[in-house]
Amino acid sequence: MELSDQLLSSCEGFSFDKTIKQISIRIYYLNRSLINEKKLGIYKNRR
Repeated sequence: MELSDQLLSSCEGFSFDKTIKQISIRIYYLNRSLINEKKLGIYKNRR
């Protein structure tokens, strides 16, 4: 394996990891906001 190939694959892997992190962070915040809405809905229904 040549040095340029290693650099290219490592760069691709890095951008891939970054994308996965961004997606997982978005999903985490989306889930949190959905849970908060559910809690608010339950709270409103009880009143």
